Amino acid sequence: TFDGLPGSRRWLGFACGLGAAFCFSSGTILAPVAFASGANAQAIVAIRLVLILPVIITYALIARRPIRLPPRERFIALGLGAFAAFQMLSFYLAIHHIPVSLAILVEYFYPLLVVIAMRILFGEPLTPVKLGAIAAAIAGLVLALRVDFAALNLLGVMFAFGSALGAATKLIASGWFLRSGDPIRLMIHMQFAGILVFWPLFG
Repeated sequence: TFDGLPGSRRWLGFACGLGAAFCFSSGTILAPVAFASGANAQAIVAIRLVLILPVIITYALIARRPIRLPPRERFIALGLGAFAAFQMLSFYLAIHHIPVSLAILVEYFYPLLVVIAMRILFGEPLTPVKLGAIAAAIAGLVLALRVDFAALNLLGVMFAFGSALGAATKLIASGWFLRSGDPIRLMIHMQFAGILVFWPLFG
């Protein structure tokens, strides 16, 4: 929420949100082009990790934000970063087997998975409002993306659902273990862990 923030910081927040949405959508849309040019999912993930980390570090240095984390948070952030890299790999493998629209639709079942997990693990109420909002969002995605169910591929759907499950797990774990952490420092450590684990395997 932006309540109580100065006007300049509020606009900066909106700009960052729009920029993140643009980068995510661009990377997703361009993935099939990369596949057609001979790239594979592993290469796409490795390149994304390597490109994003310097940008975040540069921002932290310019803004004079600290980079180091306390030992406990550092360990958890590094673990989540390695996990997130494989979650991203699962998503791009899905795009390799099924249309982007279908992969996104399955991926965005993760809010439902989060709601169910929070109910089972922490006893949060599963209200009709929450379920209705998620159902409406999924229906909206189906209409907006014009999903072609004729192009259904079981392996691709499994990769997409694995990515959704990974996104839900990452969101719950980061919220539970790192709720008080600085997001910039967390992202730096998570990106670094992804490179450290992922690049030697697939780079």
